[in-house]
Amino acid sequence: MDLSPVAKGIPGSSVNSSKSATQFCLSALTLAILIILFASPAFALTVTPAKQQLSNPGTELYKFVYTITNNDPVPRTLNLKLEPNSGYMQERIVLEPSQFSLLPGETQNVQFAVSPSGLGPQLHSLVVAVYDGQSEQGKFELSFTIPGTPVEKYDSSIAVDDITSTEPLSVEVTLRNFGNIIGYAQVRLELVRDDEIIGALDYPDLLQVLPNKDNVLTLAYTDRLEPGFYTARVITTYANATSRTEKPFSVTLGATRQVVKLGSDLVFTFQSLGNPPVVVYGIVDSKGKERASGSFLPTSDIIIQTSTLEAGEYTLSLRTRGSTRTMIIDVQDDSVKYRILGILLVIILVLGGLFSLRHRASFTLRVLRLQCSIWRREREVDKLINRAHRLVDRYALHARRNTATGSSRETRQRP
Repeated sequence: MDLSPVAKGIPGSSVNSSKSATQFCLSALTLAILIILFASPAFALTVTPAKQQLSNPGTELYKFVYTITNNDPVPRTLNLKLEPNSGYMQERIVLEPSQFSLLPGETQNVQFAVSPSGLGPQLHSLVVAVYDGQSEQGKFELSFTIPGTPVEKYDSSIAVDDITSTEPLSVEVTLRNFGNIIGYAQVRLELVRDDEIIGALDYPDLLQVLPNKDNVLTLAYTDRLEPGFYTARVITTYANATSRTEKPFSVTLGATRQVVKLGSDLVFTFQSLGNPPVVVYGIVDSKGKERASGSFLPTSDIIIQTSTLEAGEYTLSLRTRGSTRTMIIDVQDDSVKYRILGILLVIILVLGGLFSLRHRASFTLRVLRLQCSIWRREREVDKLINRAHRLVDRYALHARRNTATGSSRETRQRP
C-alpha cells in the first residue's frame, strides 16, 4: 500500500517543497544583490605605498619609489601631475616616468625625487594624482616637516576702478607674504554704501599665499550696482591673522561722455548719483582753465551750468566724500551741424552730377562702339555682295561668249 503523502492527498507536501525552493532562490538572489551593492569595488589602479613620510629632511636630494598596478581588464595610458596645493614644489621634484601605458595586470615603478632645500619651517605635503585622460584614478603622497621657527607677516592691497551702472565690478586683490611659511587665506569682498553692507562675495577656496611673492586674485561682482559712491572692502583671514583693506569707488549712470546742446545746462538728480550728502563740481576746458564750479545739497537737482560754455569739449569733475568722478562734456552747436549737413549735401549732389556725367559718357561710348561694330559688319556684307555681283557678271559674260561661238559655227556649216 502506497502511503506517500501525495497519494493520500495530505496537504503541504509537494506544494510546501515548491514554496521552499522559491524562497531559497529569492533569498540567494537578494543576497547576491546586497553583495553587489555593498561590497567594496576593486580599484582600477592601485598605488603602493599610498603614503610615505620623510623624517628630519636636510638639503640633499631624496628618492622614493611608488608602484602603480593596472587592475582593469583594459589597457590604460596614465599621466602623473602634482595637485594644485602642491604646485609650489613643481621645480623641486622629479617624476620618472610621468607618462606611461599599462596593460591589464601590468605594473610600473615610478621614481619620485624631491629636494626640500630652502622650504619654510612647516609641514609640506606633496600629492601626486594619477590621471587617465581627464579622470583621476588614484594618488600617492609624500610628506615631511622642515624644522625651524615659523614667521607669519602678511599685507594686502586692492585696486578698483570707477564703473558705470551697466558694467560689472572687478576688484584686484594682491596678497603679500613677508614671513617664511606658506599662508592659506580665505578672501571675502564686501561692498559698503552709507555704512551698510549691500553685497558680498566669498572666494570659494583657500588661497595659497607663497612667501616673497605677489599673489594676485581678481574678484568679479556681477550684480548690477545703482549709481552712487561705494567702498570695496576686502577681508583676508589666515590661520593666525586677519587683515582688512578698503578703497572707495563710484558708479555713474553708464556714460563717461555727455552731449549738451549749446546754450543748455546739464542736469543730474541726487538719486542718479547715489544720494550723496553734498556734490561739488568743476568744469575745465581743454587748456586746463576752470570755466564753472559750484556745490549742491540734496534739496534740489544738480544743475551744471554749461549754458555759458562755447561749443567744444570740457572735463566735468564731481567730488564727494573724498571721491572724484570725471566726465567729458561735449557742447555741440546745432547750427554748426546743420552747416556741416548742408556742405555734405552739396558734396553728394556734386558727386552725383559727376557720376551722372560719367554714366552718360560711358553710355555714349558704348553706343559708338556698337555703331562701329555694325558699320564694320555692313562693310563686310557689302564686300560679299560686290563679290557676288562680280561672279554673276563673270558667269553671264562667259555664257554670252559660248552662245556667240556656237552661232558662228552653225553659219559656216550651211551650204
